[in-house]
Amino acid sequence: FVYEMPPMTFRNLSTGKHKLKAKARYILKGKGGSNVGEALAEWSWEMPYFMPKIYKSIVSFDEFRLSDATYAKSKENNDGLGNPLPDLFWNFSVNNQENFKSSTYENSNPYLVEKLTFNIYHLEEDPTVTLQIYDDDYTSFNDKIASWSGKLASFRADEYVNVPIKGLDFFKIKTSIPIIINQP
Repeated sequence: FVYEMPPMTFRNLSTGKHKLKAKARYILKGKGGSNVGEALAEWSWEMPYFMPKIYKSIVSFDEFRLSDATYAKSKENNDGLGNPLPDLFWNFSVNNQENFKSSTYENSNPYLVEKLTFNIYHLEEDPTVTLQIYDDDYTSFNDKIASWSGKLASFRADEYVNVPIKGLDFFKIKTSIPIIINQP
């Protein structure tokens, strides 16, 4: 039995050494999820844990536009329901873990404006991030239209920065300077 918990679970814990106490209980369940008596087994343990620094950055998105060629190609890929226009959405990942996914914009034009701000939490001051734009296909797998990976600091600025993503005319985004949220 292995149970893994990311450090973000304990983000209210200050950096440094700690002792974590845990308890596990095995209970037999009956129909409908009700308990069928006492716990069959119970374990308690204590373990040392070193809490790393956890950084918080604020990411703000402004707008993006598919290039004409990318938009034309995405219109060729029909969703199976007779609609040639793409249903666009994008996601933002930190170190290969999705942190944010936008809404899906049905029957999209190539120019998308949606002012969004969201927080991300990370263990490195300047982690690798990935932006991906998809066409949401309800009847099959989503089609990746464009993708970019790089360092978070690439768009750390007061003003929106255009991230150079192949297949897009522009993708405007910015992020704050990261702050450590769990200082001792």
